[in-house]
Amino acid sequence: MSVFTHTRRALLTAAAAILLITSCGKREETAGVSSVAVTPSRIEIIEGGSAVLSASVSPEAASDRAVAWSSSDRSVATVDKAGTVHGLRPGTATVTATAEGKSGTCAVTVKAKAVNVTEVTLDRAELTLTEGETETLTATVKPDNADNRKVAWSSDKTDVATVDGAGKVTAVKAGEAVVTVTTEDGGKTASCKVTVKAKAVNVTEVTLDKTELTLTEGETETLTATVRPDNADNRKVTWSSDKTDVATVDGDGRVTAVKAGVATVTVTTEDGGKTASCKVTVKAKAVNVTEVTLDRTELTLTEGETGTLTATVKPDNADNRKVTWISDKTDVATVDGAGKVTAVKAGEAVVTVTTEDGGKTATCKVTVKAKAVPVTGVEVNPWAVTLSVRGTSKLSYTIRPADATNQNVKWESESPSVATVDSEGNVQGVAAGTAKICVTTEDGGFKSYCTVTVKKAESKFEVGGLWYEYFYGPNLARVIPDPDGSKYGGNISIPGQIEYGGITYSVHQIGSHAFYECADLKSVTLGEGIKYIGAWAFYNCPNLERITFSSTMESFNTDNPVFELCPKLEIVTTPKTSESQLNYFYTHGGALYRHCYYSSDTGETEVLSWLPEKTTGVFAIKDGVEAIDEHSLTFTGIDKIIIPESVKYIRARFFNDSKTPLEIELNWRTKEDIDRISTIESDPSRFFFVHTDRSAVKVTVPKGTKSLYESHWLWSHLGGIEERP
Repeated sequence: MSVFTHTRRALLTAAAAILLITSCGKREETAGVSSVAVTPSRIEIIEGGSAVLSASVSPEAASDRAVAWSSSDRSVATVDKAGTVHGLRPGTATVTATAEGKSGTCAVTVKAKAVNVTEVTLDRAELTLTEGETETLTATVKPDNADNRKVAWSSDKTDVATVDGAGKVTAVKAGEAVVTVTTEDGGKTASCKVTVKAKAVNVTEVTLDKTELTLTEGETETLTATVRPDNADNRKVTWSSDKTDVATVDGDGRVTAVKAGVATVTVTTEDGGKTASCKVTVKAKAVNVTEVTLDRTELTLTEGETGTLTATVKPDNADNRKVTWISDKTDVATVDGAGKVTAVKAGEAVVTVTTEDGGKTATCKVTVKAKAVPVTGVEVNPWAVTLSVRGTSKLSYTIRPADATNQNVKWESESPSVATVDSEGNVQGVAAGTAKICVTTEDGGFKSYCTVTVKKAESKFEVGGLWYEYFYGPNLARVIPDPDGSKYGGNISIPGQIEYGGITYSVHQIGSHAFYECADLKSVTLGEGIKYIGAWAFYNCPNLERITFSSTMESFNTDNPVFELCPKLEIVTTPKTSESQLNYFYTHGGALYRHCYYSSDTGETEVLSWLPEKTTGVFAIKDGVEAIDEHSLTFTGIDKIIIPESVKYIRARFFNDSKTPLEIELNWRTKEDIDRISTIESDPSRFFFVHTDRSAVKVTVPKGTKSLYESHWLWSHLGGIEERP
């Protein structure tokens, strides 16, 4: 920021102060703090509990009424900046409130609380035993430091299972019982379901539904095993094949035929090792063709040339591997029985190979080119070009005849110190002077020339009543203030391109201070190609009513004011030109928004960029907006701003010289979302509310989130936080 700007702001601030004193009369005198009283002066809280203290600072007219809280023993009790005391362990401590060296105290006593049983658990919820077996359950009483850890044991069915005082369970007879442990303190309970099983019934035999099975390679069939007796306790079986290369079997008895031969499938019981077998006979099957492929899918030949295609039939062991060949355009290309293709005339044909077995096909696109046509000449276009230093121009060429086979050329500058040219015919001015650019054909070495005149670009020049200056980049210019100090006025249209001195310039930017304090300026229309507006560009234009953006507009300076002190301003935007266009502005609800790539972790983002000074009342930021630009709410007259949950980033100084009192409605519901707002700026909260009375800013938050905002460095420094119903 310039010294002029700082001086001007200081004069404006002083003038405002004089006016305030004049209008409000003699200022109220301030005084120092005489005493601090803490209410209540003595409290008792239980270990882990809390209480809120208040501090009264006298006199009320004291200039600095801010209170600092402290605890004499932070191991017994702590106190936060709001006066909330938290008891940590039994003991006593003194809490002190201090303002300007004056203090008030409160005596705090923290009492211990009894440790009661909260729950009891068992090491298992279910237990299975056989008649006569025993097992011990383990009970865990919580918390570990509970005063009374005694428990009692009981069974709801002692004829099924009994339990002693140590948790030892004895199985009596088959059935189900519930064993319960109960704490003496609090009567907390936990249970275990005990299942008592009768003594085991052993397997006597196993049989199969088939003793012989015939399959073809690849077929499957499932065998069924029957275990006896029906009430045997362990009825599990395993399956096996003595020749897995002939036939396999899975755990469910499903037999799969692999190859021709004979195998034996056996089922075996886990209990007793009883077996049964089935003889499996596998028959071979024919190997059919599954596909055919060609070694290439495209082939280019010149008239009279030949090329051979190779067909691959799959699988390799297919029984019938015979194929036939055909061309869909024999006047373009023919093919014989061995896949040999002959080019007949220029054009395109499709050669197809077909298998005799299954009719599988594959194709190759054959392109036949005519015999070479020699180059007879070349002509460059244009014959002459005028450029500025670092300016560019694109040259083209025409080869004769138009159907010449070899269209390749080489570009060369005879004076590269004046102008250069690349392999695509792109010419760039290097220094003032004249150079000849030559294009040479690869076929025949024919040449043609373009004369390039390079002029030195003027640093500043005037076109159509506006001043411009050469800006970095080839033939780029930006609008600048009138060098004579004159101010632009009326209705101004800034073109996207201008011509000066025989050179065409693209207008890329509105430079900083270009329309600074132009009191008579009414409207500005930005032409296509203008992408950026610099700092202070439209600062303090009190009669500026409208700015119309082009579809190419991408951004403006966010570090310094651009539109401030323009109370009548309305911004009109031109819609984006395509779906692929990333950066563009649009208006919604009287505000200016920007669609852009704002951050690496957000990708495409909707940004609130500017709210007109004339905006009053309640303003709700469009839902889905993820960022708020710097200075976006500067000099507004709003009473309330609603920030949606979608906002992830807020730039510094988003409130600047804003009207107070002010209400801000916030909608983030998690600590993660709230904390994320601070990640874009490391500045203290004062940088977010510049020249704004922060104590007069009230914050409203969703129900149940007040504590989250009170612990946040930005929102906790404002005038107060309230939860919405």
